[in-house]
Amino acid sequence: MAKKSRRLSDRIKELIRKLRSVKSAKLEDFERAGIELQPFSEGVFRSVYFVKGLPIVVKIPHLNCCYHSRTEIRRLGQIRRSSLYRVFKRYMPKVYYSDEKLGIIAMRRYLKRNLKGDRWWIQDEILDRLFHDALGGQYSDYLADNFCIDGRGQLKIVDLGF
Repeated sequence: MAKKSRRLSDRIKELIRKLRSVKSAKLEDFERAGIELQPFSEGVFRSVYFVKGLPIVVKIPHLNCCYHSRTEIRRLGQIRRSSLYRVFKRYMPKVYYSDEKLGIIAMRRYLKRNLKGDRWWIQDEILDRLFHDALGGQYSDYLADNFCIDGRGQLKIVDLGF
């Protein structure tokens, strides 16, 4: 098991090295760097791709749409660094790499789960207040698609852009 984990961690390190060589948010640059991507989902501001052979997705902003990703990168950093946000830390995705200039984020791939209609799901008003208190502003992007479940059934917030 440890040998398999080391191999995976080595492959993740190699991916990060390749991501650092990417100079733009164009798919051709990822291909030139030797990163094989497969489409996963499409949003208003960016596309998300699976990294072939790894449990990682890469979020790539659409042309001139870096603001959403930059905001997410900053918020993730805020939450990770501050004890004020400790309630959120367990819900944050594992981020392997981010480039604020290009708006690229590489994070662990989580399972999509249809959260609509689940009885345990948090009411909008409570969630809105929690985000408002924690981030000092309104968070309006709590759509079901922005929440995933990890392998242990733990909820993860995978998009903090708005």
